[in-house]
Amino acid sequence: MAIFSTFSVKISEDAATQVIRKLPTVYGGSSRMVQSIIRNNSENMANTVPMMSCYVQDLQPNSEYRLNPHGSDTVYAIEKEFDEDTQTYTDEPGNRYAIKRLMPVPYLLTMNLDIATSNTEQKLMILEQILVLFNPAINLLSNDNIFDWASLTYVELTGISWSSNAIPVGTEENIDISTLTYTMPIYLGAPSKVSHQKLIHTIIAS
Repeated sequence: MAIFSTFSVKISEDAATQVIRKLPTVYGGSSRMVQSIIRNNSENMANTVPMMSCYVQDLQPNSEYRLNPHGSDTVYAIEKEFDEDTQTYTDEPGNRYAIKRLMPVPYLLTMNLDIATSNTEQKLMILEQILVLFNPAINLLSNDNIFDWASLTYVELTGISWSSNAIPVGTEENIDISTLTYTMPIYLGAPSKVSHQKLIHTIIAS
């Protein structure tokens, strides 16, 4: 959801009173109770547009990214020595750690982004910002842990549904919803085993 949290839309056409409003993005999988509270427990509350909603559509095992299901790897890390007197790190080696990592399990996540608008102009303004960003994918770094071998992934745009409205019936104006479909490989990993290495200073032979 953080990918789509920086877009905005122009509300007013008057150049003197032009209003640029940040586009809200919500999670579409909320429970009925939460949605009822948001609508003040009333069916007469009108939906707010424009807005975007993200939700998970599908989650499948990704055999293409599966390497060694029972594999493991051990990496070593050395901290800088910490000086308690000056409360700073020195250039001398400090604590040493061994990190045993287990092979993560790959999955392919499919999510939808619904864009609700009241007119075509709003839809085009929003799509213009999003579609130029995904050509067809962007890389993501889920965290800054250098020992996490599944931190790098990508989000790819795989489908576009232009409108949810069919042939108009009557005079009621329905909210138009465009849907963008994205796929991304994700990994579920078990916790790593971290052990503190200790140097042998003295050997006593009997």
